[in-house]
Amino acid sequence: MKRKMLISIALITIMLLNCMMPLLVVNANMSGGEEIQLNSKLYKAIKSSLYQEGIVFESDDITHTITISPEEKAKVKKLNLNESAIFDITGIEAFSAVEHLELSGNNLSKESNLAVLNSLTALNYLDLSTNQLDDVSDISELISKLQKNGTVILSGQTVTQVNSVFIDSEEESDQVATASFELPGILELAGYLKSVWKEEKRYSQRINPTESSLLTPYIEKAPMYVKSDDNLIEITIADKDTGIGYYGMVKFTIYIYDDATEAAQANNPNRASENILNGSRFYLYYVIHDSSSEAITTMDTNLYRAIKEQLTGGQTVNSDLTSYPYVVNKDGDMVYEEFTYTTEEIGRDTYKVLTNIKTGEIQYAINSENGDIYSYNGTGMPSFINTHYETIEIKSVDENGNVSIKEGYKVAFKGDETGETLYVAAYDDAKTFVINDLVLTNKITSLILNNRQIRDLSGIEKFIGLNSELNVSHNYLSDIDPIYSLQEHKDYWEAQMIETFTHWLKTRQYGNLSKSTSAVNTAKKGVEDQIKNIEKTKNLIFNILVDAGTLESSAEDYESQIKSKIDTINGYLDTIYGYTAESGEHVDGYLDIIDKHLNDAETGLNKELNSMYSYLGILYDLYNNKYKLTTFLADDVNYMTYEEYEAYKNATETSRDSAYQLLVSQINYVKSLESHKSLTDLDKIFFSEWWGINLDDPQTQTPISNFFDKC
Repeated sequence: MKRKMLISIALITIMLLNCMMPLLVVNANMSGGEEIQLNSKLYKAIKSSLYQEGIVFESDDITHTITISPEEKAKVKKLNLNESAIFDITGIEAFSAVEHLELSGNNLSKESNLAVLNSLTALNYLDLSTNQLDDVSDISELISKLQKNGTVILSGQTVTQVNSVFIDSEEESDQVATASFELPGILELAGYLKSVWKEEKRYSQRINPTESSLLTPYIEKAPMYVKSDDNLIEITIADKDTGIGYYGMVKFTIYIYDDATEAAQANNPNRASENILNGSRFYLYYVIHDSSSEAITTMDTNLYRAIKEQLTGGQTVNSDLTSYPYVVNKDGDMVYEEFTYTTEEIGRDTYKVLTNIKTGEIQYAINSENGDIYSYNGTGMPSFINTHYETIEIKSVDENGNVSIKEGYKVAFKGDETGETLYVAAYDDAKTFVINDLVLTNKITSLILNNRQIRDLSGIEKFIGLNSELNVSHNYLSDIDPIYSLQEHKDYWEAQMIETFTHWLKTRQYGNLSKSTSAVNTAKKGVEDQIKNIEKTKNLIFNILVDAGTLESSAEDYESQIKSKIDTINGYLDTIYGYTAESGEHVDGYLDIIDKHLNDAETGLNKELNSMYSYLGILYDLYNNKYKLTTFLADDVNYMTYEEYEAYKNATETSRDSAYQLLVSQINYVKSLESHKSLTDLDKIFFSEWWGINLDDPQTQTPISNFFDKC
């Protein structure tokens, strides 16, 4: 038994030694070798190519490091790295002896660090075909060199660019009618861009955009030759006369190919077959949207489809993305359905059973005793619901034309519980959404993206309202950098909101209150001065009348003296009431001047107050609508938009007691946030500036809670 065990141990030892010998040889050869660390895609491709070329080296699949001796590295004359999903070639410059380099069919773009290729001085063959190269200016000299002495292949590029510009929606806007964008720099190599290579499509901004030519942006001008000093495409984004915006998208496609008709012609300048960019396609999108919205582009088709599915009304994937249940019209007023009723006994209680006038269906039942409303279809027991209803008069006309009036009810209409469509437009070709800022920050709080075969999360970082759930499990992700960028975008948005909020709060609001006060004070002083003048004139008139009473009526000049005093009194009255001069112009009196002061004060005051209310409206919009990344509003009162709040207020008809309960709930929520140090900088500004709370009080760690406790 022991002999068999010893034999087994010996055999295992021999097998292990045989396995380790190649590693020992490689390690021996690598003594003093150079370590080259690469990204995972480039590492895998170079490793495979070195094996094919019979190069001796050592590799570490964990750190993506290749260790190679100077002698072996000098033998590397060719690297075949085709179709390897490479996106960055940093590190390839270490193989300085390479003469033949193939990088076709990868994911190379201008961000791929092409400049490292300039250090490959022995290079005489370079294949960069079938990539996503939109700019090769970093290797322009290398390309020129290889075109003269060597080979360079750039055909078959597929370039997609999505550009966006917003139209200022403010009334006093200086909106321009056109916007200019740079064309891909690589097109400088294409030469004359034939009209047959170019195609323009226009899309209107709708929930489901369609190709259109009405009130959509369009291409105003594009160069026939793209040059460094003439590389701009000009898009008309608004009416030149009225300034009315053209919301939508322009798709500009450039496909460098030989048209069959042209190819047969003898005179066919700039044949695609002879063009260095032969077979290349450029998909250029220009999205025009409102300044109160964001254009968000995703790179992954599956990511785009998964997000669109959840943002489209009627979806059943994500129950978190629900809109306020009451349907409101364009004016923010709730929509009601009208019902007749019959009184019935259901169980032990009496109910008013409501039948929809339009559909004829039984939908609700109202308890006759306590007034609670229930969902009810005519069978089974009613189920309590929380919705708003009112008593109304329903008029009906019989076949004889007799009008009768009876009591009925109107019930607030609830829409699809899964919510409304949460994007303004979704452009499938460009994989781009246009989403209102308010919706982006308030309503898109979670996304469920698991098991959707997503490879790239680019674009997810723009969904700054995500604070509930982001599920990206069971996909094909190589990195989650966009998720880290999400917090950076949130921080940036918050900083912008704080800056804007503080500007309006400190600069505009108080400034206009001060101007309003100044206008009133000026008017007050002016009126007071004129009243003093009137008082003086009144005294002068009184003295004249007293003096007239002392005159002897029998005196010869009595009439002339009385006439003189009357003329003087009329003159004084003119100074009070004003008069018409010989020229026909009206000369203002003291009362006219008072009237002007009052009118000026009223006009100025109203103007400043209107301006102030406008600023307060902006503050409301900023804080209550847009700033929702964090909020100190309790769930019971955190209704997202002004229209929804109005609908909520009307629906609940909040009584004093229920309002008090909401206030208590709100205060407790704020106190909880403060105790957990969860109030944001903007929240603190709000309490400090608007409530006058000293947040730097050294006597307490919870000044806000102390303030409300004393109230």
